[in-house]
Amino acid sequence: MSVSTEMMVVAARVLPAPPITYGSGSMQPRDASWNLLKKRFQKPAPLTSWSYLIIEDNYAIDERAVHTIMRTFENTCREYGMQVKPPTLQFVDGSYPLKVRLPRERNPLDLENALKPAFRKLKENNIRIIYVFLPGQEKGVYAAVKYCGDLKAGISTVCSQWSKVSKDRGQDQYLANVALKFNIKMGGTNHTLAAAQLGDLKGGKTMIVSSTRKPSPSLYAYDGVLRLDAM
Repeated sequence: MSVSTEMMVVAARVLPAPPITYGSGSMQPRDASWNLLKKRFQKPAPLTSWSYLIIEDNYAIDERAVHTIMRTFENTCREYGMQVKPPTLQFVDGSYPLKVRLPRERNPLDLENALKPAFRKLKENNIRIIYVFLPGQEKGVYAAVKYCGDLKAGISTVCSQWSKVSKDRGQDQYLANVALKFNIKMGGTNHTLAAAQLGDLKGGKTMIVSSTRKPSPSLYAYDGVLRLDAM
């Protein structure tokens, strides 16, 4: 008995991408991407009982700029069909949405202690979901927000780095992607696949495997197994 040193070759074929269906029609993906501008979510969720949280490091984030972005974001959510109530900008005790100054020491315990009072107040005011503005891309800060908010307080969080969301160029597309996350977290459905055109993907018997060896992925199917690979 011997083992061949040659790689196994399996015949494959390229599958056409199924159309993506929104509440206002469908579109055909190209090169594994598509633009959802001017579309409505398949099932828009109501956005209520929400607010924001500013996290600052060495520099202050301009609250007026935050309010402008929040208004723009509200309009973006409405464009995609969500029923949006204005965010909570003043709490029951008369205070306003929160700012948290990051501690000098960034260990998990210090980060948690810095964030817990903010999430405690949000929970007391029945806030269901918040938009968190981060000062940078520190993974520890992001993890602490998710731990204190989603896990401990039961408040959904969606985060944006301030340097990215505050840019005028491309802001509409950026906020559209944020709206996707809000809609899913509030129980909505962003889009579906056109069931009649799923072909070999129907029936739940196909495995999808991704590969990032090359930047241009294509879809292959063989022996009931679907593979995302490079051309």
